[in-house]
Amino acid sequence: MKQTITDQPARPILLTSIGVLVLSILVLIAANVFRSSPEKRSPKPLVPLVSTLVAPKPSNMIEIQSQGVVRPQHQTELYSEVSGRVVDLSPSFEAGAFVKAGERLLKIEDTDYIANLKAAEAEYARAAAAYEQALEETRQAEKDWEILGRKGQANDLALKKPQLAQARAAVKSAKVGLTRAQKEQERTEIRAPYDGLIAERPVQFGQFVSAGSVLGTIYGTDAAEVRLPVTFEESMLLKGQGHSVTLESEAMPGIQWPATLHRVDNRIREDNRMVYLTVRVASPYADTRKSQLPFGLYVTGTIAAQTSAPIYKVPRTALRAKGKLWVVNTGSELELRTPDVLYKDKTQVYLQSGLEKGEQLLLSGVGTPLPGMKVRVSGDVNNRGLTDNHAAPQSIDPNNN
Repeated sequence: MKQTITDQPARPILLTSIGVLVLSILVLIAANVFRSSPEKRSPKPLVPLVSTLVAPKPSNMIEIQSQGVVRPQHQTELYSEVSGRVVDLSPSFEAGAFVKAGERLLKIEDTDYIANLKAAEAEYARAAAAYEQALEETRQAEKDWEILGRKGQANDLALKKPQLAQARAAVKSAKVGLTRAQKEQERTEIRAPYDGLIAERPVQFGQFVSAGSVLGTIYGTDAAEVRLPVTFEESMLLKGQGHSVTLESEAMPGIQWPATLHRVDNRIREDNRMVYLTVRVASPYADTRKSQLPFGLYVTGTIAAQTSAPIYKVPRTALRAKGKLWVVNTGSELELRTPDVLYKDKTQVYLQSGLEKGEQLLLSGVGTPLPGMKVRVSGDVNNRGLTDNHAAPQSIDPNNN
């Protein structure tokens, strides 16, 4: 007979393994159930990192900026006062060229005018001789009246006074004619009225011109002017004349031209509601070519005006809605201020009150600031321990209070 092999001895081992596994699972479950929950810690408050500006020292000076075009103080159109053909043009009589006062620019043919002048001279000489003759005849008539022993005063006819008056009038008329002829002959030459710059010259050599024809335009180089538009409020800060002005141009960086405020218009322009200032620069072409102030240049003028009380100049971005300011106090907390604004332009605000020298003015870092809010000032070592969370600075929202 064959013996049958059975697996009875392996069954106790399998049951033992399953029991150990179940026991291990129960132990793990019990450990998780009875494990104590961790202690909850409250998070540190987030203190925003802000950028500030230390309030500057107050000043009694305010700056107003405006833009304008450089123009000559004097501008003259040269007209022909006589008719004739242009027979000579000076090499300096060209657009863009400089000329001196009294320099001859143009010559008109003067043959006819010289002939008229000689005729006038002759007429004057004839009238003068006739007058001398009439005067001598009057003197002789007076002597004859005395020699004849006639009684009474001789009348004008007897003394030939009407003839003397006629001769005197003829002399005056001839003198006027002579003066006219001299002037016409002189006017055949066109001369520069002052030191200047030729702006344009439409006339050409050999051209016939009539009296009243435009021959050219000259700009005086003794002084330049710039008309600067400002608001009415800005004009009220510029009472009187003599304020110092500095002119600059993007076309010529690094160069400044000193000027003075010459006048403030006494009216508001209806087209743009602005008041115009006129600033003046002496001798704009006196320096070297690199530093000359050319006519037609677009410039920015900065006018310095004195104020009666000290003022603080701060960036306009620091001014919030309704004209409020946020200040970081010594306790690193925000304070809301209502300053007295004297004047503001596109980039700056000038304050009469609401800020003290050395105070920290909030510029950015808080989207919605609140009074008493704790902040960290960028770069301040005393505030680094408030939190380990570094909030990135953010732009000011001008609509927040």
